[in-house]
Amino acid sequence: MPALTRPTTLRARFGIRAFLVALVVLESATIGTGLVWQARTMRVVDDGLTQHIRSVEADLTREFAAGLDPLAGTGVVILPSPERGIQIVSTSGEVLAATGSLAERAPILVPSDLESTTTSTIVTDSRFGHSLVKGELVEVGGRPVAIEAIASLGDLDAAARSTWMLAAAAMGLAVAIGLAVAISVDRALRPVSALARRATEIAEGRRPMRLSVSAPTAELHDLATRLDELLDVISQTLDREQSFLDDASHELRTPIAIARAELDLARRSVREPPGSEALASALEELTRLDRTAADLLLLARARAADTNGFTAIDIGAIAQRAAADVRRDPRHTPVRLHVSGDGVVEGNPEALERAMSNLIANAATHCRSKVEVTIAETDGRVRVSVSDDGPGIPDDLLPTVFDRFTRGSSQATGTGLGMAIAAQIVANHGGTITAANRPEGGALITIELPAAEGPVLTRHP
Repeated sequence: MPALTRPTTLRARFGIRAFLVALVVLESATIGTGLVWQARTMRVVDDGLTQHIRSVEADLTREFAAGLDPLAGTGVVILPSPERGIQIVSTSGEVLAATGSLAERAPILVPSDLESTTTSTIVTDSRFGHSLVKGELVEVGGRPVAIEAIASLGDLDAAARSTWMLAAAAMGLAVAIGLAVAISVDRALRPVSALARRATEIAEGRRPMRLSVSAPTAELHDLATRLDELLDVISQTLDREQSFLDDASHELRTPIAIARAELDLARRSVREPPGSEALASALEELTRLDRTAADLLLLARARAADTNGFTAIDIGAIAQRAAADVRRDPRHTPVRLHVSGDGVVEGNPEALERAMSNLIANAATHCRSKVEVTIAETDGRVRVSVSDDGPGIPDDLLPTVFDRFTRGSSQATGTGLGMAIAAQIVANHGGTITAANRPEGGALITIELPAAEGPVLTRHP
């Protein structure tokens, strides 16, 4: 038997606990009260039968004392008593006298079955229905007889039915209490849910902002205030980090640019090997260092990018522009680039163009002759596929192709950051990016972004 799953929300937990507590308390009170009520009803009926028997016995005793024998005769004596449900039975089981309703019936109890002087028993049959029967052996006028009385237990049955009806009502009341507690807890925790939603928005936006959530209680207000203070600290830290990146960009790339210029000048003045070859190699490595520094700074800025102010843009136009940039690169002149389809997403056009340029340039570098970019919008998602007819991605690199400094054998001259930058930009836009090899050969990079609602506000030719 599988284990029951515990409720995961406070609303469900408190609601179920309140229901169970209310159910136990209400059902215990209802059933306990019902049982007491039924016991009291049974006692009242039993006492009434006892009094009935005592009254008949007293009447018979008075008549015998007066010299009369009310039980004499050959037939059943119809008792003149207005009371109903009485039989006087001989020890042989013969009905000597009875009230009108029992005159033609067999003895209610056989005298020989009476366990003691007085016996009470409950019977349920077609003759008497659900009734309480009480018999007592007495001696009247020197003759032993049994005075037997019967009374309906209809009131007891009504009490039992009422008990079960109240138990069902208690169940409904317990459900209502559980729901009321769950709703109350839900309302009390709405500010917490608002804080969570706001925190999620901030996390997706990649930039800290104030929660700005009104809290009805002092405890929640204090929590929101402390979280805002924490976000302020994080924001200040990121601002300092961004400032450091800007300063590092200037301080790092400026001397690299100066060194490149000096090396280039020196290379022109030294034309004989091995000096010219060493200077050319140093200039190439310095150029690669410059690209690596630029890509690292771009990746860091992408990780700290602010998603506020995103606008609806045509991703098809972005892909067309990125493809045009790749076509202008002399390294990719022989490559055929084809872009088809369109879709509207919300985002930063410059960032998305950089991501598309990186992916298309990477495909152009590894393809044999062509790169296909297709865009389609379905079910609220825009899918961008970049495929090539090259050898594909080595299987051992597929899991880490979007990690920093991942290079294949043919990527030795690259920085290994282009795919990581593209993946970070896609993540900033709430999308996903995957890499696979096509069955017919070549790599396939797939991007999925949330489709935007509304008109395109930013369009690139």
